[in-house]
Amino acid sequence: MKWMRDRREYEAKLRARCRVSGEDYDAVVDSVVDAFESDLLDVFCDLKLHPPLKDIAEGVLLAKMKSIVDSVKNSTLPDIKALFKKELKMNMGESDVAARLLD
Repeated sequence: MKWMRDRREYEAKLRARCRVSGEDYDAVVDSVVDAFESDLLDVFCDLKLHPPLKDIAEGVLLAKMKSIVDSVKNSTLPDIKALFKKELKMNMGESDVAARLLD
């Protein structure tokens, strides 16, 4: 999820800034709740977490989002061996390893 990656980058940059400037990280970091539209976050909490947003800790919200992002769509994994056998073609006449797959 793009938001998770952007959030990690934001936090890393902010920690670096705080290290240099001496600011308190917890005082300057934006909360996860503030990063979302309030209506969207309310619906997410109603559907996935069930208690109202005001009763949910930021860590619980982040953990739920991480579990959703880390899960496999429809709880099924594709047959990787079959996909490679069907789709992967290699040009063994090519001396460059990367170019073998690009042909």
